[in-house]
Order: sequence, then structure tokens, then C-alpha cells
Amino acid sequence: PSSSSSPASSFVTKECFKLRTSQELSLDLVKQKCGPSYHIGHVPQYHNPTICGDENTKNWESDHLAESLANGGFTSCQHWCVYSIKTPKQIAWIWNQQQKCWNFAPACLSRVQEMQYVVDLVENQFCEAPCKIPKQPQELSVLTIKEICPTYTASQHPQYHNGNVCVGSSLSKEDQELKFSLVNHGFASCNAWCVYSIIEPHKTAWKWNPQQKCWEKSDPCLKINSDLTIVNQLRFSICIGPESRPERFDLKFIQRLSQKEEEFQQSEQSIKTEQQQQFEQSKQSETEEEQKKGNEQQ
Repeated sequence: PSSSSSPASSFVTKECFKLRTSQELSLDLVKQKCGPSYHIGHVPQYHNPTICGDENTKNWESDHLAESLANGGFTSCQHWCVYSIKTPKQIAWIWNQQQKCWNFAPACLSRVQEMQYVVDLVENQFCEAPCKIPKQPQELSVLTIKEICPTYTASQHPQYHNGNVCVGSSLSKEDQELKFSLVNHGFASCNAWCVYSIIEPHKTAWKWNPQQKCWEKSDPCLKINSDLTIVNQLRFSICIGPESRPERFDLKFIQRLSQKEEEFQQSEQSIKTEQQQQFEQSKQSETEEEQKKGNEQQ
């Protein structure tokens, strides 16, 4: 651990920890958290960052998982859910004992106490936050915009709390991307009429339409280099995109959050079955050990 202090509280030091890289994950490292009894056959295998299934995402998702495991993204050494050390409120995995790998698991996010443990770890125990956890589209409101622009009011223009696209439904991919960009500061200043995609600012932008009170796609906004530069700098502090972090929080994950729900439900059921089997196996092993000791004594 190392110490750091803020200028506002120079007499108070805070113990904090440096983030470990994915390459540092090892059996010995996990033993530091779980104790010397942790072994290569432990369930779950926190030293094993293997991702189940999709070959197209295995490499970079495995690296993301490895870093989360290396930095203790799990509540205890018996819990089957591991949370992203970058975006614990959005991304989690669950151990698949049958395949000896980790499944992407949105339903782990409903385990609020477990998830909050990792959120607190990220926000309070690392010397430097890995990156700012992005807000979700549904969090867009006057209050969340006021966190960015303190003097903001609902009646001013542009209306940053209004995430309506001029063309398309409120549940469309574009609508969700716009809301996601607004709530995560995808604009250069608090009176800017252009908003940029916080995912791909150089490709997508919208301009406020005061007559219709909605946002419409705008190629001219993409030519305002000064605004585009500011938004690009802002997004580097948020856990988004391969350019800002190798670990991604982008539309692929947003899509997977809905697509993989059924997969998790199956994993959730298998957990109960596997845990029961493990309990029975452990009891059998204890019984056999006791019998063995009894025979030796005889």
C-alpha cells in the first residue's frame, strides 16, 4: 500500500492500493486474498480467467476478467459472481463449474450487496480510480445534468435532460445512445448545442432542435473540432471504449446485457445444483477421512 493525501485535507492520509494488471493474476496472488488453503482445484477458480463460449470476444473479455480477478472483484472466496473492476454496476461474470470457465452474468448485478462491495472497492480503496463508472441512459434527469452544469434549469435550451431523438422511438438504439451520451457529459460546455456520442464521438453527433424540442443527427457538429476535442478528453476518464481503456463498456456490452439474460438463468440454476453436489461430495470426503482414521487406529 501507498499513502496519498488531498490538498484540502493535507493532515489526513488515506491508505490506498495500486491497481494490478491482468498479467499479475496468479495462484499465489489469489492466495493473498483467500488464504493459504486456496488451491488450484478451488471452486470457483479465481486464478483462472477463462471465458466460456464466444471465440470472438474471448481474448479481450478474458483480459478484462483477469484484471478484475487480480484486483479482488469478488466479495469473498466462496462467492460465484465476479464484478468488473472497471464497471461493477454494468458487468459481471459467474463461474461455470461444468466447463471450468466464466459466463457473462447480468443477473449477478441484482445481488446488490455483493456488487456494492466491489463498487466501494473501486471508489475508495484504489489510489487512482481505474476510470469513472458511467451513468446509465435511464439515469438521465435534470438532477444528473445539474451534477455537470450546476446552474442548469429544465426550461433552458438546449435541454440536456431531454433525451428525445427527433426521428425514431424512445426505445431505439439511437435514443439509448443519445441518453447515455447526455448523462455522461457528451457536450463541450453547458450551452453547447451539439452533443457527441460518448461511445464514438467522431462518428455520431446530434444538434438541439428548439422548435421540436428534440435532438437530430448532425454531420456539421462533427466538423466543430474544438468541441469534439473537449468531448474526446472528457470520455478518457470514463470506462468506455477501446481508445480510452482496453476494457470496453460500449454497445456490445449493452446488447449483451439483454441477450445473455437467459444464459444466466441457466447458470443460476446450475449453481444451486453444483453447490449441493459439492456439499454432498465434501460430506462424503469427510466421512471417508473419518473412516480411514478409524481403520488406522484399529
